[in-house]
Order: sequence, then structure tokens, then C-alpha cells
Amino acid sequence: MEKQFFGRTFRYGLLISLILYISSIFLFHSYLSLYVLLILILAALLISLRKLEYGLYFAFLELFITSHGHLITVEVFSFPLSLRMAIFIGVMLAWLLTVILRSERASDEGSPRFNIHDQRLKWYLPLFLAILIGAISGIISNDLTSVFQDGNGYLFILYLLPVLSVQWDNKKLNNLLQILTAGVVWTIFVTYILLYIFSHFGTSILSVVYLFVRDSRVAEVTRMIGDFHRVFLQSHFFVVIFGFILSSQFLVGQKFCSRWMDYLLFGSVIAIFILSLSRSFWVGAFVAVLAFLLFAFKTNRLSKKEIFSYFSKHVLASITAVVIICFVVLVPIPSQKIDSGALSDLFKDRAQGMDDAGISSRWKLLTPMLDLVKERPIFGNGFGQTVTFENDDPRARSISPDGTWTTFAMEWGWVELWLKMGILGPLAFLYLFYHLFKQLSYYFWTERSWIGLSLIASLTFLYATHTFSPYLNHPIGLGFLLFVTAFLATPKGQGVSIKEVLPSLKKKTQTQVVLTLKN
Repeated sequence: MEKQFFGRTFRYGLLISLILYISSIFLFHSYLSLYVLLILILAALLISLRKLEYGLYFAFLELFITSHGHLITVEVFSFPLSLRMAIFIGVMLAWLLTVILRSERASDEGSPRFNIHDQRLKWYLPLFLAILIGAISGIISNDLTSVFQDGNGYLFILYLLPVLSVQWDNKKLNNLLQILTAGVVWTIFVTYILLYIFSHFGTSILSVVYLFVRDSRVAEVTRMIGDFHRVFLQSHFFVVIFGFILSSQFLVGQKFCSRWMDYLLFGSVIAIFILSLSRSFWVGAFVAVLAFLLFAFKTNRLSKKEIFSYFSKHVLASITAVVIICFVVLVPIPSQKIDSGALSDLFKDRAQGMDDAGISSRWKLLTPMLDLVKERPIFGNGFGQTVTFENDDPRARSISPDGTWTTFAMEWGWVELWLKMGILGPLAFLYLFYHLFKQLSYYFWTERSWIGLSLIASLTFLYATHTFSPYLNHPIGLGFLLFVTAFLATPKGQGVSIKEVLPSLKKKTQTQVVLTLKN
């Protein structure tokens, strides 16, 4: 299992993550950023032309390690060109050249080929139509700049075309898992570093670090109680996803590496989950854990000893998480700024508090959103549609003393889909969930049951979290849907379902069927 997650691709992923972050620091507000981004466009193009999946690994890695894709960014004629856009341009150009212009001449059986009849494409067609409706409605009714700023994240879904063009055999899927592992390990490392800095150093250092994280949009840093700062990366989403993968590995009795490293890694996942202080994550994870346990014990006949071992590993990992948090936040080197009692009170208040500014503002936003939905329930109001409501956030009050706030970025994810894309928006995502869930469930009766369990739980986490914090309209959520789609790879990309590859899946037997994905 160690090679499956910590092989050469993992090491390359960590190295590239380090290079990108170091480059971001040295290029911060530098005119040289433009030249570096042009080089990265060329690099993404060339590696994708060599092997299309390499470009997708690069795109996924960037998604896993940066929240907003602005690790390196520069203004070009008042248009912000970012690292995420640069990679997107390079990979999509390579896809056009490789698949469209040279498809008829491609003789290699493993060459990327796009099949318009691929059934996986059909699952996404309602979503493409909903996005198109949202864009057209927005262009007709709203400011064009707002339409682009609001809807440009959906462009990430175009990566579906190269994803469907690659024939995802076991080796390529293994590389995807290693890229995810590298991204998660790097995100955990960055979170610890930032949390340590904001817990131990003075204003002179903090102001410089905060300026970098704010402008590069690496993380959201918010002062909570006393000198404790909440360090939240939207890419913490993938850390939670990785937690489900680890848990499913424990369920089937497999180890990632050595036992103490397993506990350290899983403990770090739990620590990040706690330190995120994201109630949306906590609610989403609660729903996902229920789904995970339901399918885990329904499809795996475990003895009492195995059940005890499974839960005891989680208890030990949770204890490890507490130790990690205390070490990072409370270790008195060079000095200790945070009181352990205040830290404990913060987590308790965050879990129990229901009347703070964030929650009250969210509820005050819901009614104006629903009023707009009623105006155009079928086709929606389009991207760029704004909502005016009373915001209790102190930062908003400092700008608008009476709390009046107008925005096109909204917290209620499912309502926002309906508001902007009409009823087809939420229905298209639910339709996609149904098909992804159905295909992943076929893994349950194979020796790779952990893939089905972990990815179904992760999809549940994504869809539940989206209720309160929009992720499905963000490259993070869309990117994860594409990541899952790769694991529904079909022989020769001809749109044959996994069910057709496996025999007698309708009969629940104890026999484990070996799932082999061939070119």
C-alpha cells in the first residue's frame, strides 16, 4: 500500500508543490509573474502533448494545494491571469491538438480519444445545459463583469473533455491517488506552518505573512479568541476526502505505511478537520460518516474483533490529533501566546454557538434569495445576480454601518444554484450524483471496495456541505466530481459501465471479484 500512495508520483507532486509555493513567494507582486505564467502555459501544453494525463495530474495537483488558484497571478489588461488559468489554457490547448486535430491519425491504442457516445458524458449534459442557461440569463439581465466573475469557476468543468479522453487504467488511477496524497500532505504542512506562525510570532512578522496569504488567497486567516487565529484553506476539503480513504483502508485491514505513520497521518487529517472550525464541514462530515458506516457494515461482514480494531484505530488517531494541535499551537517556542483554556472554550463555542454573526447573517440572506427564486423559478436569474440583505459580520459593518450588503456570492449553495440556473441547476447536480453513486456502488463487491466506500462518502460530504457553503459551483467541487469520474474508467473509453465488466454484481456473495481496468 505504501507504493500505491507514496511512490514516485507522490514525490514529484510534493516537489512541484514546493516549487510553486517558493515561486509564489519570490514573485509576490512582481512583474516577472507574467513571464513565469507564460512558461507554465507552455509547460502544461508540452507535458499534455506528451501524455494528456500528465497535464491532468498537474491541474489536479494545483487544485489540491491552492484554494482559489491565485498562487501566482498578474493583471493583463485589467484581466487577472492566474496559475489555475495558465494550466487550464495549456491542458485544453493540448487536448484540442491531440484529440481533435490528430484523432484520425492516432494509431496507438493507448492514445487519447474522445468518444461523443461515452455514457459518462451524457451524465454531465444536463449540467452543461444548466450552466449555459445561467450564462445566457446573466448576459441578458446582469452586468457582464459580474457574470464572468460569478460564473467563470464553471469553466473548470471543461476538464471533463480530457478526463473522458484518457483511458484510465490501474497505473493512471494509482498516479491520481498519489497526486491527491501529495496535495493533502502539502496542505496539512502549510496549515501547520501558518498556524504556528500566527500562534507564536509578533505583529511585524504576522503583517507580512498575512499580506501574502490574503493577496495570493492561499488561506483565510481570522482572529478568533485572544491571539488564536483560524487558518482555513478551502482545499481542506480534500483533507477530509483523504480521511475517508484512510478510514476505508482501516476497514479492509490495509495500512498506508508503518502503523505509527498511519496514526500520524490520520491524526493530522482529524486535526485539520477540527482546526478548520468550519461548521459546514462538520455538518457535511456527520452526514457522510453516517453514509460511510451504513455501506461499510452492509457490504463487509466484520467480526466483533475487527469492529473493535476499526474503531480503536480512530480513537488512537483522534488522540494523536489532540496531541498535534496542542504541540503546534501551545508549544512555547519561541513564545506561547495562546491560553489552553481559551482554546478549549473556542472549540466548544464554535460547536455550540448558533447566534454568532456568521449564522445570523446566513439566515437573513435566505429570505431575499428565496424571493428572487420565486420570480424566475424555471430559468433562473443568471450568473451575476446580486442579493441585498442585512449582514451582521463586523467586517461588513465597518464598511456599511447599517449592515446593508449586496453580493453575488451566496452561502446557501443549493438555493443559489436554483436562483441563478433555474430548477435545472440543482436537478442536474442530483442527476449526476445518482449516476456517480450507482457506478461507484459496483466497487462494493470487488477487492477494491474501499474505493467505492470512500468516494461515495466523499460525494455525500460534498453535496451535504454545499447546503451551507457553496462548493459545487467552485473548481474544488467540480474538480472532485471529475476526479471521481476518472474512477469510472471504461475499457477503451467506449462508455461501457463497470457493471458490464464485472460478473453477477446483483448477487451479494462473499467472493471478492478482481476489478481490472484495461486499456
